Amino acid sequence: RKAELLFSMSSHKEFLTKVAANARPTLVNGSWRKPFYSAMRLAKIRKECLAEGVQWPLEKKRGYPDKKPKGHKHERLKQQRLKDIEKKMKTMDDQVDQFLTKKREERKQKQEKKRLLEPVPLQ
Repeated sequence: RKAELLFSMSSHKEFLTKVAANARPTLVNGSWRKPFYSAMRLAKIRKECLAEGVQWPLEKKRGYPDKKPKGHKHERLKQQRLKDIEKKMKTMDDQVDQFLTKKREERKQKQEKKRLLEPVPLQ
């Protein structure tokens, strides 16, 4: 049967062209027709071709060779994050000073309020 399948036509190329054309479903008058060769039959023909040393033309592409992996979000945004940190570090001294002066003022106001509310001792 192997010889029937591969050598029923005059050349391997003609046979493989016929197989490739009939291996996929076709749209005829608005309705889909099943492929002439089933997946199991295609697998058998493929196996025979590879055993004979003939290259199989219907190899499926695996994965996405042209597409670079997306990677993790933190890796993608690392450069931008470092730039932002560097920019913010330039103003950090001023921000620390503002924060400390604000806290000192709040502490003074709190102490002043506490001092005003405590009772005055009688002499």
